[in-house]
Amino acid sequence: MDASVTSTDTDTDAVVNATPTGTTRVKLTDEEYWKMKRAKNREKEKQNKLKFETKEEYLDSEEWRKNQERQKRRRKWKDLAKEEIEFHKPEIVIDLSYSDVMVAREQGSAITQLVHMYGTLKAADRPLKTHFCSVTGDLKERLNKVDVPDWKVWTHEESFDKAFDPESLIYLSPDSPNILTELEEDKVYVIGGLVDHNKLKGLSYKKATDLGLRTARLPLSELLHDKPNTSLNQNHVYNIITDFAETGNLEEALKKHTPSRKIFRKQAVKGAAKENEKAETQEKEEENGQQ
Repeated sequence: MDASVTSTDTDTDAVVNATPTGTTRVKLTDEEYWKMKRAKNREKEKQNKLKFETKEEYLDSEEWRKNQERQKRRRKWKDLAKEEIEFHKPEIVIDLSYSDVMVAREQGSAITQLVHMYGTLKAADRPLKTHFCSVTGDLKERLNKVDVPDWKVWTHEESFDKAFDPESLIYLSPDSPNILTELEEDKVYVIGGLVDHNKLKGLSYKKATDLGLRTARLPLSELLHDKPNTSLNQNHVYNIITDFAETGNLEEALKKHTPSRKIFRKQAVKGAAKENEKAETQEKEEENGQQ
């Protein structure tokens, strides 16, 4: 089937089919989504193997070794209690206190994003210890339906500022004036579990500043494009922090995990400028040659 995934609230829950009259959005079931995801992963693995001239060369490669370690870790993941898993720093908190300002559809999207986030946690070479805070009431019941009690995360009924020393907290908000450039292992980074379609802009930043907490934002406008203070889904932010903690390369983590619709605008402008400059230089050289 000639189809591609399109960005939605979760960036992964629908397929768009191109037709002569336009596009149609087809909602995927969880089973269909994960079937498609596994097929994509198998294709990615196949493409990785094609980089090597022989099977022996692939089996002797660092890429094969890492893939084997990753598969071994995934097989063990289900059998280990979370206390037995080696988690790394810094710790991550998902602030789930926004349920009362989201409609039911947004709440569902937020939970779906948590599911994708947990997939990242399980697959990470250096998984970060992750906490869900403000897990109460209806939200707790909805999380139970996706088996969160069985996840290798720590859930807290109290708010994050009660569960942790406020001095250790750094709230990640797109409205913060402070640019994140490094991760401090002795700090706890808070990600707002909010799906708001920009209707509640500044809410997480106001909450953090009212509590007197440090804040920071990802350097999207500085490293990727020219639109400042762009909000990302919580699972995208989680992926970026996880990758940054593992590799130490924030720019590559941003490029890898930021949706394509929100990046490369600056690069495109620069590329066009270079092409114009090249064309002007060529024209001048041709004029000089004619003279």
